[in-house]
Amino acid sequence: MKEPPINMNNAAQGQSEMLSVDAAYAIEHTESGVFLAVSYEQGAGTPLIPELVAYDIARRGIAGHSPSTLAARFRKQDKRIKLAGPQEEVRADADLAVHLSRDEMTATMMLYPPVAGGSAITTEAALTLLRDKWRIVFGLDEEAVISAVEGQHYYMPVVVARGSAPVRGEKGRLELKFNTEHSFAPRILEDGSVDYRDLDIFESVQENDLLAEIIPPGDGIDGMTVTGKTLPAQKGKAAKPPKGKNTRLSEDGLKLFAAKSGRVDYIAGLVEVSDVLQIPGDVNMSVGNIDFPGDVVIKGNLLSNFTVKATGNIEIWGAVEAAAIIAGKNIVLKAGIQGMERGMLQAGGNITARFIEKAQVQARGSLFSDYVAHSTVNVLGRVALSGRYAKIIGSVIRAGKEVIARYVGASSLVEIGVSPEMRARLAVLEERHTQIAAQLEKIENIMGAIPPEGPGDNPLHQKLALARVQLETELAGCAAEIEMLRTALAERSGGKVHITGLVEQDTKLIIDSAQYLVRSNIEHATFRYSEGEVVFGSCEKFIR
Repeated sequence: MKEPPINMNNAAQGQSEMLSVDAAYAIEHTESGVFLAVSYEQGAGTPLIPELVAYDIARRGIAGHSPSTLAARFRKQDKRIKLAGPQEEVRADADLAVHLSRDEMTATMMLYPPVAGGSAITTEAALTLLRDKWRIVFGLDEEAVISAVEGQHYYMPVVVARGSAPVRGEKGRLELKFNTEHSFAPRILEDGSVDYRDLDIFESVQENDLLAEIIPPGDGIDGMTVTGKTLPAQKGKAAKPPKGKNTRLSEDGLKLFAAKSGRVDYIAGLVEVSDVLQIPGDVNMSVGNIDFPGDVVIKGNLLSNFTVKATGNIEIWGAVEAAAIIAGKNIVLKAGIQGMERGMLQAGGNITARFIEKAQVQARGSLFSDYVAHSTVNVLGRVALSGRYAKIIGSVIRAGKEVIARYVGASSLVEIGVSPEMRARLAVLEERHTQIAAQLEKIENIMGAIPPEGPGDNPLHQKLALARVQLETELAGCAAEIEMLRTALAERSGGKVHITGLVEQDTKLIIDSAQYLVRSNIEHATFRYSEGEVVFGSCEKFIR
């Protein structure tokens, strides 16, 4: 007897049948014997599962055909496989078999029809077989089983159970209890003026303040196979405690506190509290010059001829005269600087000042001010003037990114990005750096030749020692400026000059390699570089 071909999945309809055909098989009883007729899958069709075919053969009383034997024949694409000699069909009840995926996360059931007058299978019997015989105890889709049995979906692979994959625990994380983003800009008041006493610069904390909480990683959720095997979940990765300078961890290691009062920062994955040197009054002869490894706050004035140097931030509440201020990070002058041609500001970060007059300004970040008069400004970031005036008067302004102002007075120079002057300055500094290094080497050789007995009493030795100190100081300053210039020259700026009010006649603008001399007053304009020249259009910025 020859059975009709059995399609493994009732394949798709229409055009998809041309592209994807499932494998099928039939068991044929002939005078020559019992044969397995196979039609193989095409395209993305479903292949035969040897275990399920072998089960069907065995239930019909035909022995000697293991799944591995059938798999070998299937690999050879044998279309007609002899199973046994001539024999009558053996009565067999409807049955089912299950194929497990290797990881036991999926159970695929095949339903077989009754043979030679065998009995049909009920849904209750099918569910019992799945649980008791095939040990499918987790994730069983009873609706899929019932649908297959009641619909008599014979020889159609049906996924009847899915396991649950383990879920890895959430990573541990940090919850910082302070603000890490600061604008470095003053607060604009309703009347358009600027409150330089209310600046978003940094956040202060007190000793024992809570700085951060370390949230432990999650344990995850265990998974389970369809046969009931537990799949342990991986615990999430723990967050590294961000313990930095002047902080302490709680005994359980889950909370971070300030060990002393000061400024808090989150730098390179660590929470640090910086010490702050506070000067309650003026910096004058009673205080002297300041060189401090941290932040400095001066609540009075900084008088002429003094130097304040800090590795961190410098904040001055009072007036600044012809003094030098050198900060590794930011400079904040709440009352501005009247430099009298000798004032100098140098910052590794931003500079914020109410006004700047007759001073030299240099910053690796940006400058924020109300007006700049008769000064020279060199910054790698931007110059943003805002407030009541937002003016540039008779000054040289060089910025790496952009300049924003309301008014630019005549005889001013505004320069963005790479400039010939910067290149020339770099060449001069590099040559000077080489000269100083050679001079220092010569001094060391001479000092080494002085007899060891009592060198401190030797006038030549004293003179050389003084010269060495002076040259080393000059060398350090030279190296710092060389590094800043090289950084600026390495990038094309793409910068712009935004004038929301008026730029006066005879103002010179340089953007990258292009120059432009303002021949007559221009209002509300944005200047930019385009194809080798400076062009301008309507102003793209707005100043309150």
